[in-house]
Amino acid sequence: MRAKWIITSLVASCIAAVAARGQGPVITSFKPNGELTWTNAVIGGEYDVEWTCSLGGPWNDSWESITGIVASDTTMTVNVPMFRGSLLRNAGAGSPTAPWTSGGPDSVYINDLAVDPTSPDTVFAAIDGEHLAKTTNGGASWDYVDNSPTDLGAVTIDPQEPPTMYAGAAYREWPANIVFAIRKGTEGGQSWARLGNMFTAWGYHDFGVSDIYVHPRDSNTILVALAGFGGENHPGGVHKTTDGGQTWERTYGFWANTLAAHPHDPDIVYFGTARWGYVFQSTDAGSTWQDFSPGGEWVWEVRDIEVDSNSHVYAATSEGLRKCDGLDGSNWAKLTGLPTDDITALAIDRSTSPGIVYAGTAGGVFVSEDGGNTWLPFMDGLGNVTISDLALTEGQSKILYAGTAGGVWSRPACAQATHTIFYRVARVPDPNPPVITLLGDNPVALELGTPYTEPGFSATDDIDGDITEWVVVTGSVDRTVPGTYTLRYSVADSGGNPAVERTRAVNVVDNSASPPGMRHIPAGSFQMGDNYDEGETDDVPLHAVDVDAFYMDKYHVTKAVWDDVYIWNETVDVGYSFDNPGWGKGADHPVHTINWYDAVKWCNARSEKEGLTPVYYTSSGMTTVYRSGQL
Repeated sequence: MRAKWIITSLVASCIAAVAARGQGPVITSFKPNGELTWTNAVIGGEYDVEWTCSLGGPWNDSWESITGIVASDTTMTVNVPMFRGSLLRNAGAGSPTAPWTSGGPDSVYINDLAVDPTSPDTVFAAIDGEHLAKTTNGGASWDYVDNSPTDLGAVTIDPQEPPTMYAGAAYREWPANIVFAIRKGTEGGQSWARLGNMFTAWGYHDFGVSDIYVHPRDSNTILVALAGFGGENHPGGVHKTTDGGQTWERTYGFWANTLAAHPHDPDIVYFGTARWGYVFQSTDAGSTWQDFSPGGEWVWEVRDIEVDSNSHVYAATSEGLRKCDGLDGSNWAKLTGLPTDDITALAIDRSTSPGIVYAGTAGGVFVSEDGGNTWLPFMDGLGNVTISDLALTEGQSKILYAGTAGGVWSRPACAQATHTIFYRVARVPDPNPPVITLLGDNPVALELGTPYTEPGFSATDDIDGDITEWVVVTGSVDRTVPGTYTLRYSVADSGGNPAVERTRAVNVVDNSASPPGMRHIPAGSFQMGDNYDEGETDDVPLHAVDVDAFYMDKYHVTKAVWDDVYIWNETVDVGYSFDNPGWGKGADHPVHTINWYDAVKWCNARSEKEGLTPVYYTSSGMTTVYRSGQL
């Protein structure tokens, strides 16, 4: 009989799996080519896959299936035929149910977009040669902010104090001066003030304010990316202020084209260049920079950078979309599957893992739901236009905005999420119980009054994997009362199979009652014997030996302690004879150059000296104390 079905839903836009912990196979992903993947398979076990879909309105109660799949690995991938044909076309990205629309501004070039984090329907657009444009109804209509600066290259909203915003513009002064102006807008853009000194350069080459970054934890810390070479007569590069724009310092002098920050650590910042395609990284909020590029002839221009929740860095370049899988810049790769290498803008939905990546290109927008491995067009109603910027709102109902050479367009992000596909995988029952392993000492010696710290344990199962967190520990240790306490460890897997219970003994001992210089050794047992037929005849069979509690010196026997007993024997003439007198580097150093027989006889002599009964005898009746010779 098969185990119960595991029902998992995968929303087409998110590729998110939902499954109860430990209930066998867990669906992890599917791809547009029809590959369905699940984990926790039993090697050699037989599986069935079934699915249904919400396509067309009411839920479809007719489940289609693939049966008789024999697992060759713990992670299984199969091809589901229903993804071929109409389902992918109707429910995939680019569904005609939610096309791109534009409510203006029309026939203008959009340089930058900024979404109000507290009001996703409020968006600002920096327009080439025009005032700032603003929508408060999600792009249905737009109005110009008449008293805003013009010719803006970048606009951003203060994440701590919306609707405070910052905008940057560059313009020429006769005969050839270039003035870079950073302004702060308040009251939703109704009031503006210039920040600190203006940057001035000389020349006729390209120039502009490319991007602005406001630190989400400190509004006084702002980075500005300026286009242009960073020589003596041109302020191109990254400039930083820590006093809200009163003073500025250029922290890197080269053609800065875009800025991006790590979503979990705003002090980790990146900028890309518009010449020779460098990517630089800062770990101190833009004060210092390190080359993050892979080296060699890479790309000519880095146009946009985004970082997902798993620290993957994406770079939109003039030679394709590039991805780095770590924070050290050592593992860059060019992503394939896009119809063009002319990548212009990026946006990432970080509410899922690995995140939904949107890529703006010279031929429209494309979307990937698997970290850039596969791509689908996302262009219904948009056409093959050049994308200048992408901006994604937060919240549950996300809107994607696209700045283009012909205005601003918007649509619900991943509209295909309205169609849900349900899968279920049947697995064979799990016949094997889990195994508990105790870590650390067993038994544990605990000094009276010392808090007990669990040495640790683990539990594994063939199907459920690591189930350590399911282990139940019963029993307690009273550190204030000497004695032996027992802790019990138990667990069962998702199939109800219990593990063999393990126990740990904790001996609470009062070392304060030990003789001076000695420690109490609690009673216990150990396995004595030989399992490999390599020892003496008295080593077999393997057997348990119980040892009573005893006291042991804390330190090695010193030369002084040895001599004390040795001289006592000669003075009192008890009758002990030693093969060696014993040597030592000093009185407080361990005694050496004695044999085993000397040590045994010395222990008997010390017992008699201290009024105790000797332990070692030469007769079976324990009537003759061992004092001389080698036995």
